[in-house]
Amino acid sequence: MVVSFGEDGEVLDVVGDIDWFVAGDDTRQDIYKRLQDLREGWDGTPDIIPAMLLSQDRYADIHIVAEQDSRHFVLLDATGLMQALRRNQQASNEAALLEDRRRREIRKSAPNASPHPHPLRQFRRSSELFAELIDSVRAPMAQLAGHARLLQQRCKNDPAALRSIAAIQHAAVRLDALSTNGLIGLGELTAGTRNLGIVDPSQLAALLQETFALQAQAQGIGFEVRVPEGENLIEIDTLALRQILINLIIHALEGIEAGRLVVSLSAAAQGLEIEIACEPSGFSADHFGPLVTTADLLQSNAGGSLGLAVSQQLLQQMRAMVELVSRRGGGHEVWIRFPLDRVAGAEGELRVLESSLPAALLNGEKVAVVAVEPAQRASGVAALLVDLGVPVVPVQDIERIEALVRDGALGALVLSSPFAGSNGREILKRLELPAETSVMLLTPADEVPGRTGWMRDRNCVRVACDADRDTLHAALRSVLAG
Repeated sequence: MVVSFGEDGEVLDVVGDIDWFVAGDDTRQDIYKRLQDLREGWDGTPDIIPAMLLSQDRYADIHIVAEQDSRHFVLLDATGLMQALRRNQQASNEAALLEDRRRREIRKSAPNASPHPHPLRQFRRSSELFAELIDSVRAPMAQLAGHARLLQQRCKNDPAALRSIAAIQHAAVRLDALSTNGLIGLGELTAGTRNLGIVDPSQLAALLQETFALQAQAQGIGFEVRVPEGENLIEIDTLALRQILINLIIHALEGIEAGRLVVSLSAAAQGLEIEIACEPSGFSADHFGPLVTTADLLQSNAGGSLGLAVSQQLLQQMRAMVELVSRRGGGHEVWIRFPLDRVAGAEGELRVLESSLPAALLNGEKVAVVAVEPAQRASGVAALLVDLGVPVVPVQDIERIEALVRDGALGALVLSSPFAGSNGREILKRLELPAETSVMLLTPADEVPGRTGWMRDRNCVRVACDADRDTLHAALRSVLAG
């Protein structure tokens, strides 16, 4: 994004979403003040300030271009890289301390022994070299993005120039994504609860629109990011979410020759839902197919898209559901749902996001039946259902399940495979449950692809039988919400 100031320090123009860099107790004015305090660039030479802390846990590479009566500050977000490098440096320091402690222990136990090799030293060297490489890449990337933004402002009425600028700008976006993908692919950056932040879907939509609109225009296609009005703020791993979206949009643009690329964001009761669609023809099945048909793209699809492989890894770490949905008019679109634990109101106060459970379960008209072996696992599942406010009936035989089905009392079924000496899928065929009945099937881990420990197959959620409590809880919420 670009922030332009006049000679008197007045903000002349802001291109992009400045709120992305506002965090903690800061305001926009605090960010503007920090930019104005930078005095470089008055000699007309572009200056680059790498990884400046603009707000709480918000870093930017800043490219400054000074003109006679104005200054332009181009901000390239470096938050994800800085957090990864800080963790990298912390790991390197811990490795050094561990190595020194081992060396002292060896000297105490065998003072005359010959020196032992130090296996951690190579990690420290490679870690520091990688950090230096990433840091050196950021400066030219910021310069490239900065010039593209300024040229875009000055060449609004020149279609040929805008096409060239779009290519330059898109190259900068791809390089930025590639640097982060490299970190993730090498295990230096992961998704999880450590990076939770508050995201306004409308701000995220504005960021994506600003980033990709010019490139889409240069390709001769439309681009739109849709967000329903009145969306809640959500709590999610902000860095991973942005990286996934940027990777998938870059990949989507490579698979479109005509039409319109539409990205829809919606914070529903069951989580954050994202749809990526090509209108009106849809995507070919093989363009996004590997995302859902291959368990580990980083290991098994070396010749494919790194961005797609990294997105899959982050999606799995965030326990997201991903489907390739067929369109009525032909082709396919991508559908993703991220589970959310909390949302924030207008004042930013977090509250627990409860899935919308069927009224029949909550008022006791129907029950959740737990037919699980062994008994200890059944007890754990029943306790989770009770915590969710759902009436539970544990059973030990199939005939009892059939009786509850005949009485119309079964609202959801948690079934292990095997149960009572029979295969779980055979039991489901025998029961002939109504289509609206939600089922969770506990199966051997090798029957659940991916690394999330559970997946949805129509109205049935399959969960690894050795899944931990958090995985079972997430799967149960998905089952009960339908």
